Amino acid sequence: MAFHVEDKVMYLDSTYTPPQFRGMGIGGELVKASIEHARKNGFTIVPVCSFAVDYFEKHLEYSEILKKS
Repeated sequence: MAFHVEDKVMYLDSTYTPPQFRGMGIGGELVKASIEHARKNGFTIVPVCSFAVDYFEKHLEYSEILKKS
């Protein structure tokens, strides 16, 4: 998981899992760890990479952490 933070906003730039480990839920665990990190630090999140965007579209229970436009 690659991310950067600007003004208390955490941008999820890239999520990568090696091909042999795909489909095991590792990418989702990386996004969940990012959510926990953001919560602990009072950040909101902007998903940038397609995996993170898709994750948040499928897991609406985390929508409160997303930065509002």
